[in-house]
Parts: sequence; C-alpha cells; structure tokens
Amino acid sequence: MRFDGFALFLALALFVAAPARAGCGDPLPGPGTPVAIAEVLPESDRLALSAAVYLALSDDAGRTDRPWRDIEAAPPCPLSTIDDDGVTWRVSGGEGSAPLRWARATGVDVYYFLVQGPNLEESKAWLQTRRHGAAGGRSATFLVGTDGGLQYALKMYEGAPDARRLAADLAEAISGRTVPFAAFDPTGNAVTLRNDTDSGVRSELFRPSMLGPNRPAILLGPDGHFFAPAPGGVRLRGAEIVCADAYGPFARGRTTVISPDDETLDLSCSLNSDESWITIFSTHIAHDRGDKAMFRSAIKATQSETGVKRRPVESRPTRGDQMRAGAVWMDRNDMGQGLWFIRRGEYVVEVRATFRLDETDAVFDLLAAVLRNEVPPARAGEPTEPLG
Repeated sequence: MRFDGFALFLALALFVAAPARAGCGDPLPGPGTPVAIAEVLPESDRLALSAAVYLALSDDAGRTDRPWRDIEAAPPCPLSTIDDDGVTWRVSGGEGSAPLRWARATGVDVYYFLVQGPNLEESKAWLQTRRHGAAGGRSATFLVGTDGGLQYALKMYEGAPDARRLAADLAEAISGRTVPFAAFDPTGNAVTLRNDTDSGVRSELFRPSMLGPNRPAILLGPDGHFFAPAPGGVRLRGAEIVCADAYGPFARGRTTVISPDDETLDLSCSLNSDESWITIFSTHIAHDRGDKAMFRSAIKATQSETGVKRRPVESRPTRGDQMRAGAVWMDRNDMGQGLWFIRRGEYVVEVRATFRLDETDAVFDLLAAVLRNEVPPARAGEPTEPLG
C-alpha cells in the first residue's frame, strides 16, 4: 500500500458524484470527528485500541474473507468516483453485513472500506466482561485499506464521517498520504499498533486457540508472549533467540505464530532487502535423535525444488557448536540459496535464505549474528518498523 501522494484539495476536486439506485447508500450522518491517537500509548489504551480494531474487523464465526465476500454479494449501489493518477476508483454503499462504504478500482488488488465498530470506552467495557463475540457498541467507524492479506486501519472516527470528509480521507488514502495506525490479520485475529506503548508491546492475539499450521497469525511487532520486546529486535519464545530489527541490508518484516502450543511451538521471523529474503524459524523438537536425517532430507528437498547450478556460491566458514547442518548454492535462476540448522536445547533454529549473490557476505553476517544470538548495531537510515 502506498502512503505518499497528492494534496487534499486536488483529491476533493476529483471526487465525482455518481447516480445511485433508490434506497441504497443511506447518507452518513457526520461529522465523524477523527480520533487522536497518542504517540505513546498507556497499557489500558493499547488494549482498548487493539480490541476496537479487532471487534470492528473480525468475524465471530472465524471467517477470514470478511468483508470481501460481503462486498461481492452486495447489490450494486454506486455513489461516486475518485480519479487518481489515471485510475478510477468507484465508491459504493453497502447494506446488511456489507461495509457502509467501499472503494475499488478495476485491475487493482487493494481496496478500501468503511466499517462500524466500538469506540475506546466501549472496547474497554468489552475487555472487562468477555474476550470473544460481538462488542456492545458500534459508536465509531473505521476507514480501512487492504494489502498483502492484511487490513490496515487508516482512520478512526467518533460516529460516522459525512460524505465530504469521507471523500477527502478516501482520496488521501488512495493517493498514498495516510499512514495506518494499526494492522489486522484476519486469519490469525491479530492486531498490531503502529505507535509506541509504555509496555513495549504493540501486537495482540485475540483468538490464539484457533491457530495452527493451516491458520497462522501474522504480527508486525512484539506481543509480549511469543515475541517479547528486546533491545534492537524481538525475542522468540522457547529458543530465546533475538530476531533483530535489521541485519545490514535485511530489515525485519512479519513475525508469524505457526503453532502456539509449547509442545509444538513453531515461530518465524522474516527479513528482506529489495530482492533478497530470509526466514528464521524456531521449532520445538525436544529430542535430537533424528536431527541428522531430518536436516539432510530438508536440504536435499530444497535443492531439488530450487535447482542447483554447478558454479558454487562463494561462502565462508561459520563456526559454532550449535550449527548442526548447512548448505549454500546457486539456483537455476542465478540466485543464492542457503539453508542452515542450529540446535538450541530443545529447539531447532532454521535459517532459509534466497539472496542476490552480491549480498552473500551480508547473509553470512546475519547467520553469524544468529549463532551468537547478537543484535548488530543499527545503521543510520535503516527501517525498523513494518508499520513505520
């Protein structure tokens, strides 16, 4: 999702009314004052804001396609259009379970919608009485954009914005000027806030009992349980390894809860540069009896999948008693591939890398830092937050 763009007056000028069928898209009452969010959130406000986003965007039955399926099933109700950089976005009105409003453009995967949810006081009351089910109030509305399987909360309003305010805010979001204040993963029912918090925790998992290998949860910051705040990164539960905010050119992106139970605990942390990507997995495997065969099989399967060219990738020795197996090679697409296995007590740490060959040294620097469980010093200009 882009977050840089045109001036507001230009966006308003491009908002064009479109005829609607009779009885659809009831006028929004307004004024819908935007809610100001503190730069540093106390714990009570962190929980309340996270709960408000969760309750506005989640589905009681556990559906992961909300609101897309409701939008697809809604009868046509065109209200207006917004033109941005040669692309026409069509704004529609919803009824029933569909959002109040949504905006889509032909050939664009991203879409935007306006949905009701609780305000902060209502979500605080919900937190005191229950952790699942519908909220007791719907006094707020949320302007949300989608990208990469996540939903990004862009604005929160007291009440509903009127047509003019919504037009301005939609156009501002479409042209890239709005920074999200939260991200929601509809598969994992997880909310990550952008702003700092007193506790250092910015992510919240609301239905961890639903998680598993076929339904992971994506977090963009520490949740305090699976990924604890740590200087310069997050610390993974179990293996207690730190995934740094950045290792040289590789910046941390998503962290994922694959299996939440301690006996089968499986976590991952992804890092990437422009054309390279690395994933660090931490998996609870109590006994090391089958390590040698398991590691050898995994390396062989990965090499079969990527292909192996005979020209080797330059590598350097990586020392450490914890390193149990590893291989590095050039694949059929002339990209570097690396797969390494580290044993830390009852946990196996797996590092998988696909990288440009000119970043080979940086990959080995990352691997050495993981082996030492160290966080490299931050460099000026390095991104540190996926929502930043």
